[in-house]
Amino acid sequence: MIVSASRRTDLPAYYGPWLRARLREGWCETVNPFNPRQRRRVSLQAEDVDAWVFWTRQPWRLAALLDDLEAAGHTRVVALVSLTGLGAPLEPRAPSEQRVVDAMRSLARRWGSRRRVVWRYDPIVLGPRDGPEQHVARFERIARRLAGSVERVVVSVLDRYRKTRRRLAALEQGSGYPLCSEEQEPVLAREVLERLVPVAGEYGFRIQSCAEPLARDVAGLEPGRCIDGAWLAELFPDRLFEMRSDRGQRSTCGCHRSVDIGSPDTCLHGCAYCYATVSLRAARTRYAAHDPTAAALLPGSRPG
Repeated sequence: MIVSASRRTDLPAYYGPWLRARLREGWCETVNPFNPRQRRRVSLQAEDVDAWVFWTRQPWRLAALLDDLEAAGHTRVVALVSLTGLGAPLEPRAPSEQRVVDAMRSLARRWGSRRRVVWRYDPIVLGPRDGPEQHVARFERIARRLAGSVERVVVSVLDRYRKTRRRLAALEQGSGYPLCSEEQEPVLAREVLERLVPVAGEYGFRIQSCAEPLARDVAGLEPGRCIDGAWLAELFPDRLFEMRSDRGQRSTCGCHRSVDIGSPDTCLHGCAYCYATVSLRAARTRYAAHDPTAAALLPGSRPG
């Protein structure tokens, strides 16, 4: 079993005490976001977990969890770190670029591998303030800082889900931050992707896409899997990894099966484009109500 921690929230950044408690107990519960009565007990025993895949914006918080993970017998851990440099108003609470870069480099040194830390330049949001020139310059700056410590970068263009559309529309009206039209977006996005490929190559990165249909038309940009059983098998040959597709993800996603132990509407980063959070107010309410000793992250879950 691969544990995804988590597509739905930033567990290292905000829920370290809860995760430490669950590691000590050796299990947690996941709750179906669409039906809270549906709960699943997930073993977190070392013999049952083939690998941990962490998703975070604050890799130093993950570093602070590693001793607890190792004490529980978990040494097969990788990190997917989001770093776009977009800043406010799209990412009003994103940490400083340099702090994230330093923490990513530190993780790679601790693990002795540039393959276990993956940089996510995702999503690519396009508008008059963030056109192809700005994205290429920003990508090149971050790539230069991470060169030699990270092997792979994953890119993707903004997905306009219904709840994302509402927040972005409110952002445009409230802060005057303009986005490109949906008709312009594919043309501009393809230009950005085409220009990022040679920059990635210049700094020694393997560049892949995440659930990005436009990637098929861009030479040198291979479709990727954020949760990739083949990649994990190469890193950790002592375990067997399933290569079955995760049917719970969108149709364009290539990820292999995993169990996600996070909950939606719990991340406090407040990114305007987030697909897992309806509103920052909802996330703050759930964060305030969550119990670090409970079995599941959602408020009201039974004690461990």
